[in-house]
Amino acid sequence: MSDHLSEHQLVFLYYGESRDESHLESCAECRARYRSLQGVLNLVDGHPIPERGPGYGGEVWARIERDIPRRARFSHWLGGYRPWAAAAALACLLAAAFLAGRYSNHGAATRGRTPDPVDERVLLSAVGNHLDRTQLILTELANSRPAARRRHIDIEAQQADIRDLIEANRLYRASATEAGDRAVADVLDELERLLVEVAHAAPLLTQREADELREQIMGEGILFRVKVTESGVRAREKQLESGKEDTSL
Repeated sequence: MSDHLSEHQLVFLYYGESRDESHLESCAECRARYRSLQGVLNLVDGHPIPERGPGYGGEVWARIERDIPRRARFSHWLGGYRPWAAAAALACLLAAAFLAGRYSNHGAATRGRTPDPVDERVLLSAVGNHLDRTQLILTELANSRPAARRRHIDIEAQQADIRDLIEANRLYRASATEAGDRAVADVLDELERLLVEVAHAAPLLTQREADELREQIMGEGILFRVKVTESGVRAREKQLESGKEDTSL
């Protein structure tokens, strides 16, 4: 059993629904994570809440997106790809707050509330985007080749992106678990293990090490499962948009 608080425990602590303050006093790591979480959730709570019309999720996201710092990083064939890890983590926390009933008109938590289709669509959209980004960066890694006149393959930039993806992935997994979506949570858990292994690899790889990494990424079928999960998430999102939710997924 872990000695540290999970992401959703920290979220509940922020909203006053947990009694884990004593743990923060004795755990420097959890204190640091909680301070980081406070900054993100303070940003979320600082925005006025619009009426829940059909474009509710997009309206809230547009308000928040303006305050998110963007990093100017790009690589290889992804061209202008930007790692939206901070945005991804924020969207996930926003979705978790929606599903927990945090956004009532009076700002208080609503217990036992059935998730609104608009709220669930926000989470599904965020998870789908995260899975798509993760597929892109892992595919890029699997196809990495040494630069001209160099013996080693430099994956340091991709590893920095992956470390951001790990943090976002944990938040999405916690949100999926909170929403009772076991299938998505399981895939995110499996994906996280792969991301952690890649993040801890050497930043400069020999060709043999790069081949081993490629086999690890491509050989275990995780990218296929991620793609299937993303397709299912997108389908559910569209069904919610049309008011025809399929509970079999």
